[in-house]
Amino acid sequence: MQRGFPLSLLSSVCCARDRAPLRPAPGSPDSWLVDAEVRCTACGQGYPVRGGVLSLLDQQQLHPESALEKQVRDTRSRALLEGSRHEWQSRFAEATEVQPTLDAVGVAPGMTLCELGCGPGRYTLALAKRAAAVVAVDFSGEGLQVLRAKLDAEAPVALVQADVTLPYGAPAAFDRLLSTLHSNLPDRPHRAQALRWMADTLRDGGRAVVSMH
Repeated sequence: MQRGFPLSLLSSVCCARDRAPLRPAPGSPDSWLVDAEVRCTACGQGYPVRGGVLSLLDQQQLHPESALEKQVRDTRSRALLEGSRHEWQSRFAEATEVQPTLDAVGVAPGMTLCELGCGPGRYTLALAKRAAAVVAVDFSGEGLQVLRAKLDAEAPVALVQADVTLPYGAPAAFDRLLSTLHSNLPDRPHRAQALRWMADTLRDGGRAVVSMH
C-alpha cells in the first residue's frame, strides 16, 4: 500500500475554486500526507486528505447523474476492499484496449501524467511504471482507496478525488493526459468543460488521449 499523498506532487494540483496553489498545514510531514489538510494560498479554502487521498470534490456541485454513478462506484469499490467482490479482469480487453491506449499515450521516462477516471487503477499501475509521476483523478473516493492498496509504498502517484469538469490541475502541469471517463460525463456542456480543463493543464507540446465508448 502507498504511504500516502506525496507532497512532491502537491504543486501539480490546484484549488477547485480559484486555481491557486495549495500548501500543507503547518506541522505536516515532509514527504507524505495520510490524514491531514491542505489550504489554498489565495482564498484559504481547506481540502482534506483522508487515507492518503486528497479530496477537491464538492458533492453538491456534481450533476445528479454523476452523483448516482459515484454512489454505484463507491459501493462496488467498498465491496472490493471488503473482499466480498472480485475485480473484473479480461486478457482480451488487456490486449485489445489497455495496451493500445497505453501506446497512444506514449509516456516516456521523466514525464508527469494526469489520468482522469482512474477508478481502481486499470491503467494507473502501468502508467506509474513508465512516467516520473502520475496524478490519478476520480470522483469515487472508495475506488481511489482500492488503487492505493495496489500501489507500492513509495509510488510517485497522487490520488485526487475531484470532478473533472471543475479545476483540479495546475496550469501547464502535465506532459500527458489520459481520460477514460469522457463518455460517462452527463452531457455535452460537461464534456466540453472537461476538455477545456484538460487543454489548460497540458504543457506546450503535450498530448491528451481521450477514450470513448
